[in-house]
Amino acid sequence: MKTIMGSVTGAVFVVLFLAVTPAQAYVDPGSGSLILQLLLAGAAGLIVIIRMMWGRILGIFRSNNTSGQKGDKSS
Repeated sequence: MKTIMGSVTGAVFVVLFLAVTPAQAYVDPGSGSLILQLLLAGAAGLIVIIRMMWGRILGIFRSNNTSGQKGDKSS
């Protein structure tokens, strides 16, 4: 049953890709600069989030053995 569904799905995709007509579209420079601005703002936001959470990120990988050490006779 899976091979039949896979074959049908593959055939549908082949037909769809062969039936594609060229789009008569135009992207003006304003749209291109908006896309570039969105990408740069997303990268800057990601950097800010990583810097804010850096302590938590390092805490995951750091082992904290200071509270339950054996042989600690500081009392």
